[in-house]
Amino acid sequence: MSPAADPGASSSSARNAAHPYPGGPSQRSNGPKSSRQQYTACAACRMRRVKCDLKVAASIAESRGEPPERARCTNCADRALKCVDEFAERKKKSLRRGRRLIQVEQRFGPQSIDYTRSTSPGPVAGPSTTIPRLHPDFFNSPFYRRFHIQRPIVDPTEFSARFQQSLQGKPEALGPLGELICMVFVTWAASYGVDEAGVEEPHNGMEYIKQRRETCNKMVLEVLRLIDYHGILRRPTWDGVRILLLIMPLTEDVQMPMERLAMYQAAIAQIYSLSRIESTVKSGQGDFVDALVRARIFWYGHVHEGITNGLHGRKLIFDDDDLDIFHNTLPPSLTPPTQAVARSAFTQSFTYRYATAPIRVSSACRLINSALTGPKAQMREFINEPKLREAWEALEKCWEEFDGLLQLPQGGIVPEDSERFVNGWKVFIFECQNVIRDKLKERLEKQQAHHRSAFLDDPESEPERRISRINDTIRLHAIAEDKCHKLSKVVISIIRQHLGTSFFQYDASLVRDGTSYAGTYAAYDTESEENFKACLQALGEMRWGFSNSEARAEAVRWARNNRRSERERQRMLEQSRTPAPSPPPLPSLVPLHSGQDDNMRRDLPPLPLFQNDLSPDDTHFPSSLTEHSGSYDGSPRNSPLSSGSPSDSGRNQPSPGLLSEPIRLPPTLSMQSPHPGCSLPPPEIYFQPAGHGGPYFPPAPTTYGPYHGQSIGSHPPNSFSEHHAAFGFPPVPASLDYWRHGSNQY
Repeated sequence: MSPAADPGASSSSARNAAHPYPGGPSQRSNGPKSSRQQYTACAACRMRRVKCDLKVAASIAESRGEPPERARCTNCADRALKCVDEFAERKKKSLRRGRRLIQVEQRFGPQSIDYTRSTSPGPVAGPSTTIPRLHPDFFNSPFYRRFHIQRPIVDPTEFSARFQQSLQGKPEALGPLGELICMVFVTWAASYGVDEAGVEEPHNGMEYIKQRRETCNKMVLEVLRLIDYHGILRRPTWDGVRILLLIMPLTEDVQMPMERLAMYQAAIAQIYSLSRIESTVKSGQGDFVDALVRARIFWYGHVHEGITNGLHGRKLIFDDDDLDIFHNTLPPSLTPPTQAVARSAFTQSFTYRYATAPIRVSSACRLINSALTGPKAQMREFINEPKLREAWEALEKCWEEFDGLLQLPQGGIVPEDSERFVNGWKVFIFECQNVIRDKLKERLEKQQAHHRSAFLDDPESEPERRISRINDTIRLHAIAEDKCHKLSKVVISIIRQHLGTSFFQYDASLVRDGTSYAGTYAAYDTESEENFKACLQALGEMRWGFSNSEARAEAVRWARNNRRSERERQRMLEQSRTPAPSPPPLPSLVPLHSGQDDNMRRDLPPLPLFQNDLSPDDTHFPSSLTEHSGSYDGSPRNSPLSSGSPSDSGRNQPSPGLLSEPIRLPPTLSMQSPHPGCSLPPPEIYFQPAGHGGPYFPPAPTTYGPYHGQSIGSHPPNSFSEHHAAFGFPPVPASLDYWRHGSNQY
């Protein structure tokens, strides 16, 4: 008799047949685990339905001190597969945000966790160990009042009210970005040698400035880390824009030029986007204050872009149409009046009068960008003269407008601050005039080089058009030079007026370049030693750690020494000058294309410039641009705008007996002088036998600007290394040109 079948066993067998492998997590009970060890196969062995020894391999690895998670079964090891135990108990991964919170807590302390764990405004990542906390007395200090004149992007009334509310137990009034603005204020104060309360520290010379700059760089690095942490470059906000524009001038040592340019363009683009939205400022002080904050930031961004990117030839984001569109979004009390509407009471206030004048300077710089310095202007073969004259006229009107500001009622403004504001912008207008002059000289040098190369390639390739454009550039350069010289005397008087005051001590890059230009003019005027010393003293009084006043002062001294050496050299040349013997006739001439000298070089003479009757040692400047003589005595003199040295004329002079009769170009190549009665004949080509350096091009009739005999060009040279090397002296170290070519333009 067969035993009776057990129904429990049969049901268990049926379940095992249906599920041949160990059950998954869904089959596990919530009760206490059994003491029996459960072995599970890895995913690869389960798929192939083979026996897996993963648990054995894990125990062996653990006995060796290796992590058991990295163990592999024999099958996966033989097939080089990734052995994964899908049923192994694993620890939950820590969130990425959690790791960031731990890092922030370790760096800034536990107070930052309350802010970062919530989306509500709070303190900015806890107390800083590098940047001290801003003191409430800072906003009442003389330093902040002077600093606000040059960097008026933060409204003092609105922001100081928010700061006081945060001190009274309302941190949401300031927010994390407001805390970061306070840190930027402390960083700026440190760059001047001022503490967090606005109290000046002793000024102990250049070594102290270098130490202060290193300390400031550490603060800037911390601010940049917080900018990245809060995502200010990704999320446009009004406070974020203020942070970016305020920190930009302090990043010279800690960021690459490309990084600075990218961050600056991002800040301007954020202003452009935010200005299209009307109700984005939530100051809690009313709609009028909100509109005033928007207007102040937009005006500052528009002005700052114009006087930096616009003047120095970079791409612009704003234009004057954007300014008009933004004004339409302002309340009527803040909208600038048209000519047909009488000015309201607000137009006589501090904000309007002292905001619109720099806006017009910015518009003039944008005209300079469009006519001369911008990317499109650089690509054009000709100079947009109407646009350039419009820029000159705009700069002159700005000068007159700043003069008019001093005549209006001050309305509670400190007279010292008003005068500092007006004269600071006048010095900057002088810098704009010098930038125009330098850019015209660069354009002239490029045109001369293009004319020489084109003439050598094809002598008949429309030289009239090239020569006409060169003459136009020469004429415009003479006008720019005259404007710079006239303004230099006024600017030097402004410099002497403010010596010993806070005008230069707290300059934030507005007058430093203009002062350097004025020092260059004073260096070339050897009759006035007081003006030269005044400019050096002004450069030495600058307290800002990033003004690079030491390099600027050294460059001005170098120009002074070069001028003295040049005058001495000219005096010695005049004493040793003797009449040159007349060359005897040549027995034979070499044809132009004889083939005897395949390396024959055909140099062009210096292009003709205006000629006047100034002696090399005469420092008199003509009262007008028409005070020139059209005569030419045939003396071989170099062009004052030529980049070569006076010794270049001797280099091309032929030896006696090697000069033939000249071969003149067609009369159609004759250049017309811009001045009546001064005709410029075509260049004369002389030929020499092979072995004498190729054909000789004698200097064409040259004319000299008011700086003839004082520098290589018709004005103080663009770089002192160029001037120094041109007269046969050793080359100047590149560091002396830093204040002109590598200075901080933000």
